[in-house]
Amino acid sequence: MFSDMRRSSSRVGAAFAVALCLGVATVGMAQDEVVVEEESGGSDNGAPWLQENVGARAMALQAYTGLADDAAAISMNPAGLAGMDDTTVLVYGRESAYDLRENYLGAVLGDVGEQGTLGLAWRSVSAGDSDDAPFEHTDAEGNVLGSLGYKSNALEVAYGHEVQDNLQVGASLGLVFSKFDGLDGTIFADYASESGFRGLTVGVKGVASDVVQYGATLRNLLGGIGDADIAPAIAAGIALQFPEYDNALIALDIEKQFVDLAESTTQLRMGGEYHLEPIALRLGVAQSSSRSRAFAGFGVNYQALQIDYAFQFINRSARSLYDTPRHFVSLAYVY
Repeated sequence: MFSDMRRSSSRVGAAFAVALCLGVATVGMAQDEVVVEEESGGSDNGAPWLQENVGARAMALQAYTGLADDAAAISMNPAGLAGMDDTTVLVYGRESAYDLRENYLGAVLGDVGEQGTLGLAWRSVSAGDSDDAPFEHTDAEGNVLGSLGYKSNALEVAYGHEVQDNLQVGASLGLVFSKFDGLDGTIFADYASESGFRGLTVGVKGVASDVVQYGATLRNLLGGIGDADIAPAIAAGIALQFPEYDNALIALDIEKQFVDLAESTTQLRMGGEYHLEPIALRLGVAQSSSRSRAFAGFGVNYQALQIDYAFQFINRSARSLYDTPRHFVSLAYVY
C-alpha cells in the first residue's frame, strides 16, 4: 500500500512540475505580447544584475531551479537549502569586458531545528573606468573632470524547510545598496548613494521520482532601490538525474522577468552535466526570441573542496555588447 501511495505521489509531483513549466511559458508569452503591444504593465529594472545566476556551476548549466543543491540556492531557489545538512561556504566571482566585476559569498549553516536550513549571502557588482568604455564625469563642454566608479551590494538571508520527504519550501529576503564614486562636489552628489529592499523570493522544490526533481520560484517580490523597482521574475524547472549513467544530469527551466525591455524577457534555459570522476563536464544555453547565449564549464571535486569554472562563448542579440567570452569561477568547501 505504501509503495502504491509513493507512486501516486510521484505521478502527482511530475504532473505538477509539467503544469508549472507550461503555466510559466503561457504567462510569459502572454506578457510578451502585452509589452510589445501596450509597452506598459512591466516594472523598472533597478538592479538587473540580481537576475543572473550565481556560481560557476549554475552559470554553466543555466537551468538550476529544479536542481538547487548547493549554496547558490540561497539566491536562486531557497527551497533547495532544506536538502543540505552540511555547513557549506561558496565563493564566486566573474569578470568581463568594460571592467564589470561580480563577487558572491554564500554560507549554508546546516540544520536549524529538525527540518530547516539557514543561508546567508553577500553579493556585489562593480564597474569602473576601462579602455573599452571610459566611465568618466564630464562638464557641459565635455571636459573630463574625473573617473567614476559604481558599486552595488546585496545582503540576503534565506531559510529552507523540509515539509515532507519529497517536498521542500524556502524563502529569502534582504537589502541592497548602491553608490557612485567620483560625484563629490557636483550637483549629483546627493544622489550618489541609494538603498532599498532586495525583495522577497519564495521557492518550492520536490522529488517526483528517483530520476525527476522539480522546482519553482517567485523572485524579487516588492523589491526596489531608490525610485526604481527591482523587476520580479518567475521560473519553473525540472532536473533529470540518471545514477546508472554516472549521475548524468539534464535540466530545463522556463523563466519570465516582468520588466519593460525592448527585447523578450521570457527565456528557456537548458543544461547538461556528465561526471568523469573527479571531473564533471557541463554545457548550457539560454534562449529567448531576442537573444542566444551559450556556456560551457567543468567542476573538480577533491574531498571537501569543489572547484568550478564556466565561460560564456556566445552572446548573440541585436542589442548585445558582444563582450564574450566571460569567465566565472567558484570555490566551495563543505564541512
